[in-house]
Amino acid sequence: MNGKRFWFVLTLLPTLYCGSTVRAGEIGLFWKPFGFSDVGLHKEPVLNGFYWLLPWNDIYTYSTQWNAYKEKVDVLTNDDLKIDVQAIIIMRPIREEVYQLHIEVGPEYYRSIVQPEFRASIRNVVSHHQMIQISKNSAVLARDIKTAVIERTKGKHIEVFDVILDDIEYSSNMLHAIETKLTKQQELEQQKYELEIAEKNIEIAKKGREPMRKRS
Repeated sequence: MNGKRFWFVLTLLPTLYCGSTVRAGEIGLFWKPFGFSDVGLHKEPVLNGFYWLLPWNDIYTYSTQWNAYKEKVDVLTNDDLKIDVQAIIIMRPIREEVYQLHIEVGPEYYRSIVQPEFRASIRNVVSHHQMIQISKNSAVLARDIKTAVIERTKGKHIEVFDVILDDIEYSSNMLHAIETKLTKQQELEQQKYELEIAEKNIEIAKKGREPMRKRS
């Protein structure tokens, strides 16, 4: 009988424990919901490695590496033209403030605090420019968006490395209008060029007649 109990306990023991891995480039926070001591979320970070846990305990992990997130935002430009702007933000949690980030926001911090501010910053910055200026000044716009996001997320326990304007999409109607405008500009330039050539030819012809008049 004792032998059966021994094997039963031996079989049951592995089910009472589970494991959690904190990978390289991550930081963990140990969660202990109940017990005799150290109950709750531990402030001391858990470094990378494998940890055995009781089933009711857990480790919340956060990546401390730079991560890129892409957003596509429809924007009305300063000259009332609708465009779609794709921008990328490169960011990460501040390592020393992961505990506060988890307490105040949680693992969905990008969707909760960064994404809405990033999208709002894109709209606000781009809407102050005319459509024709956006592609030419993409680096300046990206810098201004980055500055706006940093200001909007100040004190939110994240840091922004960079913002990149990845792509600008125009509607088919706008592309047709741009193409028509460019075609007209090319036609005007061609007409101007032909007129200049004609005027030069007339001037050359006049100069060619002057010596003949003097001889007569």
